[in-house]
Amino acid sequence: MIATTTSWQTYWGLGVGLAIVGLGVGVAMTLSTDAVVGAVPAKRAGAASAVAETGYELGGAFGIAILGSIHGLLYRDALALPAGVADAEAAAAKESLAAAVYASDDSALIAAAQTAFASAMEATAWIAAAVLAVSAVVAWRIIPSVRVEGQVQREH
Repeated sequence: MIATTTSWQTYWGLGVGLAIVGLGVGVAMTLSTDAVVGAVPAKRAGAASAVAETGYELGGAFGIAILGSIHGLLYRDALALPAGVADAEAAAAKESLAAAVYASDDSALIAAAQTAFASAMEATAWIAAAVLAVSAVVAWRIIPSVRVEGQVQREH
């Protein structure tokens, strides 16, 4: 949903998309932490919870770093500088949208940077969605499901 909102004139789609992401992360973290803590003896529950939280934080940091790097590459690739832009302004625009806005009053340059940013954001969101879908399938296939009644694992 986030990838589809780059051309919208309001922020409602982005807000709803981010709310869905937040709810999904909340549910996923609750279930995954419960699975990790439930898989160890009670005296090790604190350590297991710490490992689960560390994994969540590390995964989030790596995700931000990797997707942020991809976004930066896509932004620079999509940036079409208008003719006659000063070298300093062009260099700033190639750094980021924020740098372009800060360094220039040229509305054509700022519009080009905004368009490149939106394009890169859309592509990055689609990449993140694909990674999430693949991760969901891998988790579904690898993580065993245990039935409460008979403690029987689901066969894949």
